[in-house]
Amino acid sequence: MKQKRRKLVAFLAMFIVLLTSSQLGIAKEWDFEPIDDVNKAWEIKFNIPLDGSSLTTDSVYILDGKGKHPVTLQLTGNGNTVQVSPKVPYEVGKQYMLMITGAVRANEGKALKTSVEVPFRVVNPTEKIIAVQSLTSGYLTTLTVTGSPDVHKVKVGTEEMRYKGNNRYQATLFDAKPGSTVTIYAYDESGKSLGTKQHKYE
Repeated sequence: MKQKRRKLVAFLAMFIVLLTSSQLGIAKEWDFEPIDDVNKAWEIKFNIPLDGSSLTTDSVYILDGKGKHPVTLQLTGNGNTVQVSPKVPYEVGKQYMLMITGAVRANEGKALKTSVEVPFRVVNPTEKIIAVQSLTSGYLTTLTVTGSPDVHKVKVGTEEMRYKGNNRYQATLFDAKPGSTVTIYAYDESGKSLGTKQHKYE
């Protein structure tokens, strides 16, 4: 009778990645996560126990734009959950990147085939337009806006953005010039303006 080989699976409030062979793959960046807790501890859950010796600040860490943000790693649960806690509070308005690398291994030796990058920013909970991101490929720029729960419509200039779920709105723009500025408008359910935000294309 053949035995089924178990694959190591990681969760971070959502499905992240399969941990399979010992070979590393290309890093995968996940959706931007806005948070409002400057002391937020991230919990990364796996479906099988981890090798605790593989959990170091070189295998799981947070980048703050200048280097590594100081964190504490703790293996909890049945050895299948990693808690990443900041030693120093995050700064409001600053963007960070949670990194989970291929150096993380299960007890049976399986490792991340694909490294994981989770971008997040600490936001002011009173803001209506929480975050704006733009990604340019060739002549096309994809603009993604994250709004507060009471935002029901978002426009970039005069164009209404498409709702993508999870308080996110998106629009594809043609020939947006790097360094140019665009205005984002947020509206409530009745169409009342909730505020604006300027965004500069990178």
